[in-house]
Amino acid sequence: MFTKKRIMQAVTVSLAAGMLLSGCSAGSSSSGGREQLTFWGPWSGDQVAQINQMTKKYNASQTKYTVKYTAQSSAMEQKLLTSMAAGDSPDVVLWDSFNTSTYAPKGALQPLNDLIKKDKIDTSTYYPAALDQLKYDGKTYGLPLVSDVRALVYNKTMLKDAGITTLPTTWDELLADAKKMTVYKNGKLEKSGFSLQGVGFFQMFLWQAGGESVSKDGKKATFNSAQGLEVLNFWKQLLDNHIYENGYDTNTDEFSAGNVAMKIDAPWDIPTLDKSGVDYGFAELPAGPTGIKASQTGGFGLVIPKGAKHADGAWDFIKWFAANKDNELAFCKIAQWLPADTEVAKDAYWKSEKWTPFIKSLEYARPRPTITGWSDASSKTLDPALQQFMAGRLTAKQALNQAESQINPLLEKAAANQ
Repeated sequence: MFTKKRIMQAVTVSLAAGMLLSGCSAGSSSSGGREQLTFWGPWSGDQVAQINQMTKKYNASQTKYTVKYTAQSSAMEQKLLTSMAAGDSPDVVLWDSFNTSTYAPKGALQPLNDLIKKDKIDTSTYYPAALDQLKYDGKTYGLPLVSDVRALVYNKTMLKDAGITTLPTTWDELLADAKKMTVYKNGKLEKSGFSLQGVGFFQMFLWQAGGESVSKDGKKATFNSAQGLEVLNFWKQLLDNHIYENGYDTNTDEFSAGNVAMKIDAPWDIPTLDKSGVDYGFAELPAGPTGIKASQTGGFGLVIPKGAKHADGAWDFIKWFAANKDNELAFCKIAQWLPADTEVAKDAYWKSEKWTPFIKSLEYARPRPTITGWSDASSKTLDPALQQFMAGRLTAKQALNQAESQINPLLEKAAANQ
């Protein structure tokens, strides 16, 4: 367990080690006279080749640096802290932007404000949600590279067979359409009209209902509200009408099997959908009861860890990759992720039936709460309570009451430790 005190000690050791090693490491180079930049990230498998296409292009664009990408495990952030303590930080990291509010207070990342100002990087064209996730306490710790957003994917054949000619734009329409496409026989759900896929989308539904999960100061949960109840009551209608069952498609891809008519999805699933043989399409998510549109966004940016031995080279690479609109667009096309820059989103590439709903959704999408401690606290309290609700063991009010009573002490503790 890395406490704040231990993290700061690790950073101090890392920086000291970097200074001691600078004579032989910071200027280390290959036989071609280039500085070697170590690039870490959690993307693996086929995604490594995608990233390597861009590092190869960067390496060919100049003669001072050579970037090499190394895929890390899902525990990359903890490994980063360990490497810092050993004085062996990578130079640049492909960073899950949502983690910034957790690791910036621990001193793990280098602020980029001065570099952004010196090189006159225009950050105003990034989607606010993409940039805000890379900020903490008034400082910017990275530049956004790619975004994601949630939309509604639907089975065109199932809608046509049910006589549905227009896509649902409200919760009521979603419920009505889902009923028409659900097949429930002999106590078994055979085809689901709409898949909830667990409790992870509660925050998004809450926004659509006009509610919030946590107070602005991060010390108090606010999901136990009329809006929170409205979300769970809507979910209960889906469950009571046998449109969805808890765990129905937890371990199987029922949409790709043609057994789910509609579900919430993201662009990264497109390759799987293409292979499934399902005739599918995307649409914006239905609005809430009062007409509020909301979707959840995330994404990745590029950051420089504290203790990086080649920070100048890392910044040069970040500028080339994330501040160059042509390079960002090229990577989005390769990786099939959405842009983090509004100007890149205007390219003709995105004006297709597949991409248009996602690009429109980015205009109002929001990140999950970036309050320090929220992610850990909600996973320990809110998620289990919602799972008990889905399983029928708690009523909607009982679930929200239980989660609120458990999460507030954790939020207060996290806020006090900042």
